[in-house]
Amino acid sequence: MTLSKKNKNLEKLGKDYWEFLMKENPTWATFLGDKRYNDRLEEIGPKARARCVAQHKKFLKRLKKIKPTQLSYAEKISYSILKLKLKEYIDAQKYKDWEWNMDHLFGLHIQLMDLLEIHPLKTKKNYQDLLSRYKQIPKAFDQFLGDLRVGLKSGRVAPYVAYDRTLKQLEQFLAQKPMECRFSDAVKNFPKTFLEKDKQKLRGDFEKVITTSVVPAYQKFHQFLKEEYQGKARREVGVSAIPGGRENYCFRVKVNTTTDKTPEELHQLGLEELEKNKEEILAISRKLGHSGDLKSFLEQIKGDRANYFTSREALMNKHQTTLEGMKTLLPKYFGKLPSIPFEIKEMEAYKAPSAPAAYYYPPAEDGSRPGIFWMNTHKPEDWANYSMETLAFHEAIPGHHLQISLATEQKNIPQFQRHIGFTAYVEGWAHYTERLADEMGAYSSDLQRVGMLMDQAWRAIRLVVDTGIHYLGWSREKALNFMRETRTANDMEMNNEIDRYIVWPGQALAYKVGQRTIYDLREWAKGQLKDKFDIRGFHDVVLLSGPVPLTTLKDMIEDWVETKQKNV
Repeated sequence: MTLSKKNKNLEKLGKDYWEFLMKENPTWATFLGDKRYNDRLEEIGPKARARCVAQHKKFLKRLKKIKPTQLSYAEKISYSILKLKLKEYIDAQKYKDWEWNMDHLFGLHIQLMDLLEIHPLKTKKNYQDLLSRYKQIPKAFDQFLGDLRVGLKSGRVAPYVAYDRTLKQLEQFLAQKPMECRFSDAVKNFPKTFLEKDKQKLRGDFEKVITTSVVPAYQKFHQFLKEEYQGKARREVGVSAIPGGRENYCFRVKVNTTTDKTPEELHQLGLEELEKNKEEILAISRKLGHSGDLKSFLEQIKGDRANYFTSREALMNKHQTTLEGMKTLLPKYFGKLPSIPFEIKEMEAYKAPSAPAAYYYPPAEDGSRPGIFWMNTHKPEDWANYSMETLAFHEAIPGHHLQISLATEQKNIPQFQRHIGFTAYVEGWAHYTERLADEMGAYSSDLQRVGMLMDQAWRAIRLVVDTGIHYLGWSREKALNFMRETRTANDMEMNNEIDRYIVWPGQALAYKVGQRTIYDLREWAKGQLKDKFDIRGFHDVVLLSGPVPLTTLKDMIEDWVETKQKNV
């Protein structure tokens, strides 16, 4: 983006904001390939929060001095993103989520074990930096436990499912010998250029820090849960059960959807979308020769062991084959494609039993790490083959990897804009591509198309269940029963999904809301442009400004249509 002299203030503000984010979030900086803070961990206590709030207010004050009318079209997009993100951070402070923010998916104990996925280990300096981070782990847990103790007094406590799953993860971790745990993996494979004496010294240094700092910090967390938190975790699963929780959830709805839709509207939308998906699945079941109702068809395919994997290798090979086929179809539907590659990897054993079927890790901006599609291969015999093609398209191409890598490569937009995500946009895009893949002819069979439609229904179910749990007061069992009536997933997956919604209020709403918005904008643009509509051009407009709020995306598509109409 080329800024005129009078708008240098916006350029400077964007850079200052990004520099601040990197300094305050050193592991995120490492994740993106920024090596300047590789020896640090985040500070998460009250002093750090106060500092961040004060700085966000200063940034917002500077932003308000910039007149949007003096900005170019591209600059207005950057301005709107910056304004929304600054306000969201400031407004979120009143809900004090850190007082109960314990969970088994992205909790501190998991994030720290994930350091080895992002921290480079190519030089001695890299190892010294990691050692420095390990030494800071006790301080991180002290700050974390300090916040949880405040929550015990204020009544903001974690749900029991988060407490129970976290406790089991800690017990599993502590059952290992120190040099068998995840943190010791750093010194199991050294670069070939390292001398033996250097390897021995590093092994000794890491063993000392893991034994005297890392493991005791995890023991301290475990002791806290057993002695101070036991019997205190809430049995009510919805966030509305904590002080200010109902208002908190409404705020999360707005943040995660970037719309003004209410929980009631989203609940109803989920029910309506679910009925549409059921009708589509039933139509394909007739094509496959099934004459019964939807429930009997779903029970039939779920009960057929031929529809499941027999090994981890077979599961991984399925994804590889699926995505190789998709690569050949992309040029017809996208004007610009990313050059950054992706890899498919098996999820780590310590994480897989409590994790979803898959997730995606973005690439490092400096090219040092590709995008990674992490696949859960725990109990492969429980994963249905017919759900795997739509999953691969969602996580890799044309879903998350295509969108995130393409945004990463757009050097003409500010750095913050390339990397600050909006869940409704990011997950909405990935969900949109599941059905787009059907239009592309990418599914290998009608049963795979059923898998896609079941995932479409699943995202509709999320609207119902998330609002049910956190706004309407549903119990975990009621939410689970609703899912059992409408999904064919195995019990492990459904239990993991329900518990994910419980610890991550509002996030599950983003998928369907984002997908519907993108699809509806596409259909509107088609109606306006008729034979002048270009699917490649549409996708380029959606993708090349990086993640944006859905309201901004609407403005962008309307502008694109207006421009094309003028040029006819």
